[in-house]
Amino acid sequence: MMKRFSAVAVAVLVAVSSSFASWNYFPPNDAGEGEARLGFYFGMPMEKVNTTELTLGARYSIIDGLEASLILPLPMSYSVSGNSSDKYFGLSCPVIGVRYWLPMGVGFFGDFILPVDTRDGREHDFDMVLGVQFSKDFTEQLSLGSELRLENLITDSDIDMGIGLELDYNLGTLTPFLGLEFGSLLGKSDVTFDLIVGAIFQINDKMGADAYLEFGLAGYGDKNTPMTIGAHLVFGF
Repeated sequence: MMKRFSAVAVAVLVAVSSSFASWNYFPPNDAGEGEARLGFYFGMPMEKVNTTELTLGARYSIIDGLEASLILPLPMSYSVSGNSSDKYFGLSCPVIGVRYWLPMGVGFFGDFILPVDTRDGREHDFDMVLGVQFSKDFTEQLSLGSELRLENLITDSDIDMGIGLELDYNLGTLTPFLGLEFGSLLGKSDVTFDLIVGAIFQINDKMGADAYLEFGLAGYGDKNTPMTIGAHLVFGF
């Protein structure tokens, strides 16, 4: 989801709670440029439940407009009322992503979720997410990124749809952003609505960071207000 700081600077993903989120909502880097990313997340999906997770990721622009990426989610802990689950840490469902952008600011992507879990007793299905993205610069500072995606295209679950929007305001070394996420648009459950607020920090031409808060405002039940705190370090190469 975030826009690049500049042609040679790093971009940072706002990793929303969806593990299949595409790398970002803005065009890929120039051909031959890549990034590696380390992310940390602390989540409170419901009352008295806490989760932590690390992610490792990398992306590379093969040619102008064409990007390949790999995301490795590493769940660390899951606790209910202070009681932690045993043997929770491990690799869970890596994501291989491909994005291709046209010059007019429209892109297409596919995320392929692999049924790999190193933790005992956990099984997953192979899945795929397909979508279209659109980005526009309103001014030199204000930019919009957006995405419409179809989810659960291979698993037994019903096909679903999500929409994501992000506004970035570039102040130079600091870029505040505001994100909106809509989920379960085709599913049988209530439509979910999440608000994301945060900022990107440019450390130097090859290193950046971000921090954000995500709030679940609707669709999670009367007693649930999910919240995620996230942060990333990104290194360009």
